[in-house]
Amino acid sequence: MTFNKCSINGHSYGDVTDHLGNVLEIDERMKPLDFSFNPWYEPKFTFYDENLLKDVKRGNKEVSEFWRLLALCHTVMPDRKNGQLVYQAQSPDEEALTSAARNFGFVFKSRTPRSITIEVNGEEETYELLCILDFNNVRKRMSVILKDSEGHIKLYCKGADTMILARLSTDSSERLHAITNAHLDKFATEGLRTLCVAVKPITDKYWEKWQKRQQDASVALENRQDLLDAIYEEIETDMTLIGATAIEDKLQDGVPETIANLAAANIKIWVLTGDKQETAINIGYSCRLLTENMREVFVVDGEQKAEVEVQLKDIKRRLDRANGSNGRPGAPQVMIASIQTDNGVNGTSVVGANNDELGDDGEPTEGYALVINGPSLHHALSPALERTFLDIGCACQAVVCCRVTPLQKAMVVDLVKRNKKAVTLSVGDGANDVSMIKTAHIGVGISGQEGMQAVLASDYSIGQFRYLERLLLVHGRWSYFRMSKFLRYFFYKNFAFTLALFWYAFFCGYSAQTAYDPVFIACYNLFFTSLPVLMLGMFDQDVDDAYSMRFPKLYIPGQYNLFFNMRI
Repeated sequence: MTFNKCSINGHSYGDVTDHLGNVLEIDERMKPLDFSFNPWYEPKFTFYDENLLKDVKRGNKEVSEFWRLLALCHTVMPDRKNGQLVYQAQSPDEEALTSAARNFGFVFKSRTPRSITIEVNGEEETYELLCILDFNNVRKRMSVILKDSEGHIKLYCKGADTMILARLSTDSSERLHAITNAHLDKFATEGLRTLCVAVKPITDKYWEKWQKRQQDASVALENRQDLLDAIYEEIETDMTLIGATAIEDKLQDGVPETIANLAAANIKIWVLTGDKQETAINIGYSCRLLTENMREVFVVDGEQKAEVEVQLKDIKRRLDRANGSNGRPGAPQVMIASIQTDNGVNGTSVVGANNDELGDDGEPTEGYALVINGPSLHHALSPALERTFLDIGCACQAVVCCRVTPLQKAMVVDLVKRNKKAVTLSVGDGANDVSMIKTAHIGVGISGQEGMQAVLASDYSIGQFRYLERLLLVHGRWSYFRMSKFLRYFFYKNFAFTLALFWYAFFCGYSAQTAYDPVFIACYNLFFTSLPVLMLGMFDQDVDDAYSMRFPKLYIPGQYNLFFNMRI
């Protein structure tokens, strides 16, 4: 992840403009800013908007407070490697923000259980660390309470925009609020991950009272976390907005091609993400999950249950009408990386686009897509609406659930497991994905900067998302093909071996006399049972791996159990 843009006190930084004010596209020919004046700068860090650097050098109050917050409000641990300062962070977001502050002259240098030391333009500043209000998936924010050398106490907070903006002081500028919101929407439409940052001064008297109640809650024997959350909620109010950050989370190599091939293999992909709706949609187009040739992208964004119900039922009617006019389903019927479809689905209609209609560019339309946000998903997963939501998801070619919590991710997977004859596969790389990975039939963890929690909870571990294509289309398909042959051989061996003994029993008076010499039985099990199965399981390939990757539709027979079923 890389720090890309930011909004500070209503000013947007990160875009490069010409003398007429037109935004220029950043390419390889554009020269990044020179940070060599800072002895702690990182050569790999790039930023192009010189206005932000000028405001830093001028000592702009709001800009300095913005960078000071990013240098202080985190759980990053500093380390020294070969004489260089390096950061160890629990999440790449924190590392990117702390690194950006470092390059702009606000260097996080050390921490102890009681203090944090930063260097600002060559001068060290040490703050007493009074309290850390940890981040979790419900709070969606973290805060630190610090006391500076002059005895002033401040709370620095960063988190999701919905959480920060709802906790601002009533005296805060509505104009600043509106401008920052507009910047957040702009950043999100560019596919950037956004956070808001805010500050709150605290009096000594209030801190003493709050600290006592916080300590009482921290040692409570019952409902400790609920008590702490309530205490945290109390102090994280009446804050002053400083600005917002925008981080670019670049797609790994091969992600669009992998998703396209998995979709061609009749595997339905649902994206469950905690990002903003605009960010999620932008990423959906970037990875080719959403395309311009789709007939329509349905958006469910109701806040109340009644609104969500009206939206879902309206979408359901439109889909039923469209499918009825075409005489066949308009989209595949397999869910969340599933390996098996519902009974009765026409195999020819499941694969590829519905070619009955053409888009504006003359290309065949590719069905529908559904985008639903977290608050709406909460209502859609209620018992009264979950079936309607699932039916819509089945009829859509792509589904994007944004602003979802880890619990909602698991609930979506469980909804499919309970109601559809489909095998679900969940892929994730962070702690937020653990519940989803454990709920699915098959869990795949991606090892990387997000930590090892997803890997430890998974059935399979891969290094990058693109390896999922080979795991499914090559190894998964080979395993099914080999297992089908092995099971048929297993039945043949047992019938051939036991029926002869059964028939012999009629002629030996049911005396349990064996018809075969023990040496013959041992040799038969060795040479005609174990070795053939071993060779089959290790080396049998109907097509090689290159063909399996090149023609993903070869995966489809396994979804319908064509190689092993009751007729065989």
